[in-house]
Amino acid sequence: MALMLKKDRHGNFRKYWYGELQDCNKIKIINLGEWHGKPPASLHQLGDDDFEASRKEARDELKR
Repeated sequence: MALMLKKDRHGNFRKYWYGELQDCNKIKIINLGEWHGKPPASLHQLGDDDFEASRKEARDELKR
């Protein structure tokens, strides 16, 4: 399972979190809801409080 943000053709983040699941050797990409706040330059770093709260919500949704 992976949590990710995608970029549009202009290089800006799309406004939704996405999750990657593997089911019966098929990879499924699902929408996990809108993110809020200001994302960091790299997703390996921390964003502002609103962004991190939305990341936690998306991670919890992905686990379900």
